[in-house]
Amino acid sequence: KEAVEIRQSKRDHDEQTQQGGKELAAVPKSRIIPGSLEVADIAHSIGNFPITNPTVSYATTRKRKREVEEQDRQISTKHAKKAEKRTTETEQQLIKSEDCEVECLSNIDAAKLSKKNVDWFHRVNGEWKLYPSKVRKILECNYVQGAKVKFALGNKEYEIDFSAPLLKQVNIETQSCRKVRRQEGNNINHTPCSWSEHQIGKNFNYDTLSPYSVEWKHVENLMSKTMQSFQIKEIKQIQNISVWNFFLFQKEEMARRSRGVQPKSAHVWHGTKLTDPTKICEDANNGFNVQYSRMGQWGTGIYFAEDAKYSDSYAFRNSDGSKVMILAELLTGDEIDLNPDMSLKEPPKKAGREIRYDTVTGKRKGSKVYIVYDNGRAYPQYLVTYKTL
Repeated sequence: KEAVEIRQSKRDHDEQTQQGGKELAAVPKSRIIPGSLEVADIAHSIGNFPITNPTVSYATTRKRKREVEEQDRQISTKHAKKAEKRTTETEQQLIKSEDCEVECLSNIDAAKLSKKNVDWFHRVNGEWKLYPSKVRKILECNYVQGAKVKFALGNKEYEIDFSAPLLKQVNIETQSCRKVRRQEGNNINHTPCSWSEHQIGKNFNYDTLSPYSVEWKHVENLMSKTMQSFQIKEIKQIQNISVWNFFLFQKEEMARRSRGVQPKSAHVWHGTKLTDPTKICEDANNGFNVQYSRMGQWGTGIYFAEDAKYSDSYAFRNSDGSKVMILAELLTGDEIDLNPDMSLKEPPKKAGREIRYDTVTGKRKGSKVYIVYDNGRAYPQYLVTYKTL
């Protein structure tokens, strides 16, 4: 009986061994490693199949497998983050300045930036604002490539399509638009951003303002400070490149004499009395010319007034009874207030120095008046036609 039981036990063992061999054969030989998880899985499935390391339980082996898988996942995640960071550094640039934070979402290649001196502006509340220098480089790069660029100003995202015929900054969320302008060249040749686009390439142009424009409101507010009963009929913006460049040249010279300090400026009025003011506006050289000036209370110079009411008495009259005055930007620089002196031909020298003051000032009929004795110091900005009521 014992012998029969032994033989039966041997047969059972042989059958189990053969069954285990079949299970092993189903596994690719390349994956069968002594003590590996495959062997542990097979041994667990067939019960009594012997494994290489019987001291390691099936549960322990599975735990080790999960640990290995977790390590692999962490390594893969780490490599993925590094790859994403490299891509982000190439495709996104984060730019921070005093008043602007811009995140460019397009592919930027700084090596392709134009070497020209280029400025980029956007229209904000009726004024042209210059983008920060880093932003201008990004815009110029995409402009050269004719690409579409997305960026953020503050907490809002914008988009500019440089393939479109009209450049505009579009708020992605609200779809509201702002004008964008590009200017290139040296500062001495820069025209004001408010000038119309078709003016570029021409020497002179009049641009008639809309009564709803910011420029119109600006001129109207300056007049209303000292004039009550008037009605503006027309305002023309004067776009004279030759006179403008002469004005900028004088500005640079004044800054050089002041060791880099930019000269002060003021919006002032000028009436031409019997002279047609278009002769000043359309002049190809000087604009306001001291050679055609008459002698006044402070000698022979070009006279301007702070108050529109004062210049109104010197305004040019049209045949229909309307009046015309010029609103100009004057480089006042260093001023000296003097009593009337008809012998003056230039400002006096500063005390103990050979350098002269830039502008003589005085009071006339309640208004501050400015007198300059050289050309190029004032630029005629607007030709204002109006009626007094």
